[in-house]
This record gives sequence, C-alpha cells and structure tokens, in this order.
Amino acid sequence: METKKEKLTILVCAHKPDEHIRNYPPYKAIQVGAALHPEMDLGFLKDNVGDNISEKNPKYCELSAIYWGWKNLKNVEYAGLAHYRRYFDIDINDDNVDKLMKGYDMMVVKRMKTFYFAFNKGGLTYATSQDDFWLCLDTLLYMRPEYKSEIIDYFCNCNEYTPYTMFLAKKEIYDDYCEFMFPVFFELEKRIPEHPYSRQNRLIAYFGEWTLGLYIHCKKLKVKRVPNVMLGPECNHTPVEKFGAFKLAFKNMIYYIKYAKVLLFRKKDKLYLPDDIKVGLINDGYELKGLETL
Repeated sequence: METKKEKLTILVCAHKPDEHIRNYPPYKAIQVGAALHPEMDLGFLKDNVGDNISEKNPKYCELSAIYWGWKNLKNVEYAGLAHYRRYFDIDINDDNVDKLMKGYDMMVVKRMKTFYFAFNKGGLTYATSQDDFWLCLDTLLYMRPEYKSEIIDYFCNCNEYTPYTMFLAKKEIYDDYCEFMFPVFFELEKRIPEHPYSRQNRLIAYFGEWTLGLYIHCKKLKVKRVPNVMLGPECNHTPVEKFGAFKLAFKNMIYYIKYAKVLLFRKKDKLYLPDDIKVGLINDGYELKGLETL
C-alpha cells in the first residue's frame, strides 16, 4: 500500500538546547553533528541516522542537515531548512503553502547587499580568504563548466546574495540543489588544507551559504523573498540613539551614491586571478582545474 505523501517538512538545524527550537509540524528539529557528540541528546531527530554526513558537520555546519533531508526525507511535497533561532518571518503550514508558493520555485530570505564587499566575489573572500575563494571558484568551474558564464556573472556582477542557506521548495528542486552543489563541496573538501583557526575550517559552510544564490542564478529560478526573524535575547535591537534615524538615512544616501557610481563605470564580466595568488596556490601543490579555462 502506497504511503500518503506528506505536504511539508521544514528541518530546523540545532546543535545545542534552546527554547526557540521548533519541533512541531511543519517543523522537524534535527540535531546536527550528532555523530561527534554521542554524549548529547537534545531529544529529537539526529543527523547521524540513515544516509548522512554527520561527522562532517564542523566543516559543513547546516549543510549536514540539508544533506540528511536530501537523502532521507521521502514522500514529501515541500521541504526546506530553518535554524534554531532563525526562521522565515511568515506563517507556513500545510494549508497555505500552495498559495504561498504559487508562481515561485523557491522561498528564501530577502537578499543582502554586498556592495561594500565588492560584489559576491568580495563577500565570499571576506568570509574566508583570497586563496580559499580562488580555490572554491576553481573547483566550481571545474565541476560545473556548463555554467561558466553564470558563475562569473554571479561572483563579478551580482551585488546581492541570499543569506543563511535557508530555503523552501518542492522536494524535486530541493534534491536538484543538492545534486548540483554537494559534488562540488565533496571535491573542494579533498583539496582544501586544514586551517589553524576553527572558523576558517568552516570554509565549505561559508561557500554553501554563498552558493544558494548561485544555484538560483544558474537555474534562473523564480524566488519568493521574505524577511527572516531572529529569536533570542542577544538578537534584540537596542533603541535608536538621538538623531540615529537621521544618521542612518544619511549613511544610506552615501551608500547608494557610491553604489550608483560603481554600477555606471565598472566593466562587467571581468574575472582576473592575481599572479601572486596563482603562484601561491601552485607552490602549495594545487593543480588548477577550472581557472585555467578563463
């Protein structure tokens, strides 16, 4: 007898106890990195059951939950990801999800401006390092050569990125995103060195966050962008100081003047690998596989 398909499951990744964890329909809390912490039991689903990459969680962060959903969420129409303190600021349930998603391929968090980071290339470089960025890009171009122009355009010309690796989509699109990106993540993992700092060892997680927008760009998806809500005492905003609104308005005015100037006078579709970075990577033993096609 065929099992009835569930309508909607939103995984909520969590790594520690927190009062804001949602573990009721349509939310399914999942303890990430469970394989590395057998002493911890948060009382809900763990990412080390079934086909999983739980042991990779320190490097992959929320991607281990996304992988688990890819391989183990079966017979569900819509699937997505939220975080234990970060959710879409909109009510989503079985009854309204069809209406919310009508005409859209994916729901994501509203885009963030990356102008100060010199577009998406600078944003990912800021989150990691120059060498890491170029190694990520080399791997991406090598693994997905059919999207070369879209990849270059996204990192060189797009000034907005889709944050937090939060999304909701039909399970077929969820799976396609995973099939698109996880082979790239696994190939990159083979190539990157161990960094001396734990934050730097989350390179793949940072890369994954920036490449959700890349996947949307490559596949030309129609997306619904909604605000997100941050929960917890440290997420509360302090009152605006005297003249704070004026200062913010003035700052934004300067921002957009600078941004308009950059858009008017910059040359598009240029991607230049600095010689010092190239020589450094080669000296470190890396064979460039994708950047050589530029």
